[in-house]
Amino acid sequence: DDIQALAQQAALLKGRVYDAPAWLAADAAETERYIAPRLDALTSGERRLRSEIEALDAKHDLATALSDANRLQWVIQNVRALESGDLFCWITGWTRDFTGARLVDALLRSGARALLHFPPPGPKARAPLLLDNPLWARPFEIFSRALGMPSRNEADPSVLLAIAVPLMFGYMFGDVGQGLVIAAAAFAVRKRFPIARLFIAGGLAAAVFGILFGSVFSVHHAFPAFWIDPLDDPLLILAVPLAGGAALLTLGLALNALEAWWRGELVPWLTTDAGHAVAYLGILAGFLNPAGFAAAAAGALIFCLGHALRDRRLAALLCAIAELVERLLQILINTLSFARVGAFALAHA
Repeated sequence: DDIQALAQQAALLKGRVYDAPAWLAADAAETERYIAPRLDALTSGERRLRSEIEALDAKHDLATALSDANRLQWVIQNVRALESGDLFCWITGWTRDFTGARLVDALLRSGARALLHFPPPGPKARAPLLLDNPLWARPFEIFSRALGMPSRNEADPSVLLAIAVPLMFGYMFGDVGQGLVIAAAAFAVRKRFPIARLFIAGGLAAAVFGILFGSVFSVHHAFPAFWIDPLDDPLLILAVPLAGGAALLTLGLALNALEAWWRGELVPWLTTDAGHAVAYLGILAGFLNPAGFAAAAAGALIFCLGHALRDRRLAALLCAIAELVERLLQILINTLSFARVGAFALAHA
């Protein structure tokens, strides 16, 4: 009864009651006879565990792992949930300074109190692509960066965009005078607004198309058009960007194949997505020659059977049919959307 009352009192004081172990005898001498060999066994086990820890240390560089854990513990205790502030900034990322010497030197020269650490990347981490484009294509890296830096197995489309974007802009707003004004204004503010460099190329392209269309400051027939007046043949003006858009999308499919090769997945691509590419090109060719539709059917068959054989189930075939229909509709609508480039050219004219 006294023990039970003591336990209740301990619980009220937020204490805890432990039962006596079964080996604890009322005779102290008997208990000591049990404890001595037990201590010897624990000492032997400790020596064994220490030898295992030393082996793990040599295998896994335990000292480095513990230092990382201690650093993390310090951050948790001292920084709490702060990621940045007036007096603290945490920066994590990749660096092209492979030795770290340039970063260390920059920190020392800055006078900032900083802790620099170069941990190995995690097993699933993938380093981003280092963009190294020619000077004329660098302004168009903004599009790649807007969608996230490409990974090591993804293509950087900056050079392609540096050609396609000015061509589309120039085609839509072809005018010698307006194009040169846009290019000059963009050149004047290029240092303050780096995005203005895009309009330098766009303005020059507009001036070139202005020569082809015979337009100066919206005055048509100011001089004979070197190619065509947009209003003389509007269907041709609409058809040219359609053809260019189809070529651009086809190049995108080719880049997709290239990325699959880089990932070591070219064979799966050939048995699935290659069918989608063939179906798309076959549909486009079918408007010129009916044999193209037969090629499109063959591509669709490759796509669907490839997915079914890969997943080895009938449901995959049905899913592949639905996926193919959706993807073909998307890319065909995207192709048609390039007609807007011609529509802008006509509206501008």
